[in-house]
Amino acid sequence: MTHPILPKGVNAAIKMIIDIAEELTEIMEQEARALMLKDQMGFMNAQGEKTRLTNNYEQACVEFKERAEDFKVADAMLVKKLEQAQANLLKQTNDNNEVMERLQERTGGAQ
Repeated sequence: MTHPILPKGVNAAIKMIIDIAEELTEIMEQEARALMLKDQMGFMNAQGEKTRLTNNYEQACVEFKERAEDFKVADAMLVKKLEQAQANLLKQTNDNNEVMERLQERTGGAQ
């Protein structure tokens, strides 16, 4: 069993999820820049941190779902900020996937 990573306090937990999502978005932006610049070293350097952050984000989301009832009393502004952080992360994920697809097409990797 995995140990919880989110604090017990609802607002503190939301802040932590926001921080993880923002860090993950930032590392994915670095990854995208490296891909566009064909910087293999920069791309590879981002992978370890991206994996760590992805694992933390996934764990935080599981905990959030498990405690969904608790989060109904969360600060509304924090919830909006969380929604925006998640939307930014989704957009960056989609952008990176498009870049990867284009690169695969150029190199003949997409079959």
